[in-house]
Amino acid sequence: MKHLLAALFVVVCFVTGRAQNVIDPATAAVVAYWKAGDAQSYTLRRTKTGSRNASSVVRLDLKVTAATETSYTLECTYRDMKILSGMPEDPRAARATEKVLKAVEGMRVVVSTSETGILGEVQNVAEIQRHCDRILKSVADLATNGKEREEMMAAFGKLLTADLLAASASEDLGYLLFPFGVEYKLDKLESGATELPNPLGGDPIPAIIDMKMTALDMAAERATIEVDQRIDPAGLTGLIESLMQRMGKSMNADERAEFESVLKDMKVTDEIEFEIDLKGAWPVRAKCKRMVLVKDRSQMDERVYERL
Repeated sequence: MKHLLAALFVVVCFVTGRAQNVIDPATAAVVAYWKAGDAQSYTLRRTKTGSRNASSVVRLDLKVTAATETSYTLECTYRDMKILSGMPEDPRAARATEKVLKAVEGMRVVVSTSETGILGEVQNVAEIQRHCDRILKSVADLATNGKEREEMMAAFGKLLTADLLAASASEDLGYLLFPFGVEYKLDKLESGATELPNPLGGDPIPAIIDMKMTALDMAAERATIEVDQRIDPAGLTGLIESLMQRMGKSMNADERAEFESVLKDMKVTDEIEFEIDLKGAWPVRAKCKRMVLVKDRSQMDERVYERL
């Protein structure tokens, strides 16, 4: 998820050797100056609307457990998970679904990150797998007979895996740290190349990112940053050609035409807004909205972070 502009700023940071984020009345950088023991907590409210409707809220407790000049170890613990909507009407199905949706409750995720917000791999996958196993057992215990238990283990076992939960946690943290690693000029648009996930699966989609600092308060050391991401039409053309070469061979002419039409009309966009406390730096508030449109199906996934 981290955009290519971050790589450009790393060079600037090392060359200038700055140890502050507010540079002048119209310039600020977003670079982490954390120390071991630093901690922040956030509420994360997530809302999905469209083909699937659901909403939830959870508390994220973040703690810096190790720090060097250029990297940090960040521990994130999920607490107080609440499902607000989107549950099945059947009581037993609702209980099972609730256990799956609340699987992150109490989960601890340990990940490394650079001062520019580039996340490394999750470090405690085995611990997360043990967490998944406990949740899966509690789901299976809702079964009324052996056959039903086996079916529930098979079905929910595909959803409760360490890899999936680790990827979801990395996405939660990735959005929160998204504006890091860039030097911003007030009201100056910064653009670059990036990638967006492919809703059809497979290779990511070439995309364009626009970033702009729309407000900077030097006294309070706070900044507002807006980010937009969208599919790059030129890059999409190349991706379509590649997909048609790989997948189109098994289709007849009508199927190829329909598939190509779906790909050309596909839309993926991100709209993100941050308020950043530049002393440190930690986000104060973030609103991240992703819209996906494939043929006649649309889905919106919104995350709102609020610092406690």
